Amino acid sequence: MPESERALLIEHQIHGRPWAEIAKRRNLSEDKVKQDCSRALNKLAKALLECDSKPAKGAAERLVAWLKDMLEHIVSDEGRAHDA
Repeated sequence: MPESERALLIEHQIHGRPWAEIAKRRNLSEDKVKQDCSRALNKLAKALLECDSKPAKGAAERLVAWLKDMLEHIVSDEGRAHDA
């Protein structure tokens, strides 16, 4: 994942910065920032879904299973939105 997309994810998803603030800081439109962040999340989701490694037993295993399930829904919903 390109560093610029990674940084967008961190700013919005981790630090909770609003789209408008991120766009202003980067001299981009809000739509561009949202689009780039969406693409980055999609890449992250696909990478996780394609991961073959086995997680440790217990909480980590349940978390990975839950994330994969949620990401499958996100990816399939996004695909339907683009097809419409």
